[in-house]
Amino acid sequence: MTSFQKPPIPPPDIDTDRQSDTRIRVLLVDDHPLVRAGLVSVVRSCDRLEVVGEASSGPEATELCQKLHPDIVLMDIRMPGGSGLDACRWIKNRLPAVKVVFLTSYGDDECLVNAISAGADGYILKSIEGSDLVGSLLKVALGGSYADPMVTQRLFARISTPEKLATANMQPSGTLTSTFSVLDSQIMDRVAQGLVNKEIASDLGIAEKSVRNRLTKIFLKLEASNRTQASDIWRRVKCGEWEHSSSKT
Repeated sequence: MTSFQKPPIPPPDIDTDRQSDTRIRVLLVDDHPLVRAGLVSVVRSCDRLEVVGEASSGPEATELCQKLHPDIVLMDIRMPGGSGLDACRWIKNRLPAVKVVFLTSYGDDECLVNAISAGADGYILKSIEGSDLVGSLLKVALGGSYADPMVTQRLFARISTPEKLATANMQPSGTLTSTFSVLDSQIMDRVAQGLVNKEIASDLGIAEKSVRNRLTKIFLKLEASNRTQASDIWRRVKCGEWEHSSSKT
């Protein structure tokens, strides 16, 4: 966890929408140091923005938010030290003036919906160009919101008809319906949100060992070898887009 002393403020740039005599303070949150280093370089390329601190997990982000009161938190969603979604909810509850923008490699619909539900002001894929990232941060800082067009186009296409919307809200279907208990479904919903076993156990009020044991059986049913693969299959199962190999001809 790193915080920075605020450097002298240079003469402000002129913005067509608003003149500002202060820089926009940005807190960077990502569990990969190299990613944070790259983001520092991108953010500092704009005179309107300054990096006031870095964190590697959700809990570190909330701690620095209390200390530094940034204008924007640019944060990954899934981090081993603590979920970005949980951090976003905390920030929006305790420090509602702070903007939260997610920068993630996960472009699935469910992640976007979860981010919006948590109160996020922006959702950006890590494939974005540096100049576009700066532009999106400035837009959010001025009171707007931003969602990556690739994600939103797919989401709108998915829910463009009542039939598609109903399908999107279905519980796991097909031959898998009878093989997953309510608890298994709740566990996998949280795995797909990026929660680790300890967080899932705390959220559901069960032992972490129980989560581990159930996930072992769930992965076998989904024919998945890791959490990322299982999450992807689970989303398709819930949308009725995946068929178990035992039912294929």
